[in-house]
This record gives sequence, C-alpha cells and structure tokens, in this order.
Amino acid sequence: MQRQTDDNLGSRPTVGIVMRGFRRPDYDIWLSATEAAGEAGLNVLTFAGQPLRSPIGYEHQANSVYDLINPHRLAGIVLHTSGLGLYVGVEGVRSFCARLSGIPLVSV
Repeated sequence: MQRQTDDNLGSRPTVGIVMRGFRRPDYDIWLSATEAAGEAGLNVLTFAGQPLRSPIGYEHQANSVYDLINPHRLAGIVLHTSGLGLYVGVEGVRSFCARLSGIPLVSV
C-alpha cells in the first residue's frame, strides 16, 4: 500500500470524517464511509476526538484534533453530529460547523 503524502494527496479529492472515537456504532459508520469513499476514488482523513465540551475527565483534550481540520485541503466533511453534540446540543454543533464554512458538509 502506498503511503499518502502531501505530494499525492492532491491527485484525488480528500474528504474529512469528524467523529467521536471508534466505539460502536461510530466505528460501523466510519467503516462504511471509508469503504464507500475508497470505491468512489476519494482519500479520507479521520478526525476522531470526543464530544464537544465534554465534562468527563480529560476527554476535552482529545478535541485538539479538531483544530487540525483545514477546510482548504478537504473537498468535503462528514460530521457524526449526534456523538459530537452530546453535551452542546444543536447550537453548539452549529457553532463548531461555522469554523468549517465554505466547504460542503454532511451531517450523519
């Protein structure tokens, strides 16, 4: 398998998947999405953190991965909003999405 580098990421469109961790059913959704993306000729970057503003222990520190999302390098984003919005509700998820403006976004 060829390792993806910045040089060859541009040869195929790249979509980002933003989700909380790899627990079920999140993992099942991620697996189906990455398989479908591969069949469609897309690269996938996964940003797996925890629910936004989680009050549990150090979970909020895992969300620094969301700061790595660069809308200028992605053709689109798939957000697993039910997991991300657990503690912030609809308005908190909308606020998070505002950071991603200008890029096609799908919520699952």
